[in-house]
Amino acid sequence: CDDEYKKYHYQLSQNEIVIARTDDDIVQLLESKKICGIQDDYPFWSQQNCVPWAGKPVWVTPPPPQSSSLVTTTPNTELSADNAKSDYHHHVFFDDNIHNDPTDSIVAVRYCDNNDKNKTNPREEKKKMFTSLNGKDTICMQGKHVVRVPTIDAILDKYWFLRQIALAEKKVVEDGSYCF
Repeated sequence: CDDEYKKYHYQLSQNEIVIARTDDDIVQLLESKKICGIQDDYPFWSQQNCVPWAGKPVWVTPPPPQSSSLVTTTPNTELSADNAKSDYHHHVFFDDNIHNDPTDSIVAVRYCDNNDKNKTNPREEKKKMFTSLNGKDTICMQGKHVVRVPTIDAILDKYWFLRQIALAEKKVVEDGSYCF
């Protein structure tokens, strides 16, 4: 089924206790931290023939309209709250196993259009609804929210990750929209 990827949901556990059950809860938890490390479920991904929706998740929302600058960084500066320009959280997923194959991806992009065009009651407080992107749309996220890590470069250059974050922010601002 082509829509198989849409039905899966994620949860986070710590010491075998579930601490977040929905995409929205997970995003809130992640955004309350500066940096997070999450262990994937390799057996699940492998059993699903390595399809993108079964991989390691990253949650993505488009930047707010008229977001001309997200975070100002240069390759030799550290990210900090002092140089943040908005409340937008730009999630970036780094991995050495990212490639251009729509049928085989280590990353599962969970996307939410936070512009909420379908909202009927403006006062209604609604949780964000996320969906897993297919392989073609996942490839479109490369360089914006999904970045392949050439391991040796990242080891030899202490600013490699900071440069990649700055490039990803620039690409999100310049492109203005996604491929879909």
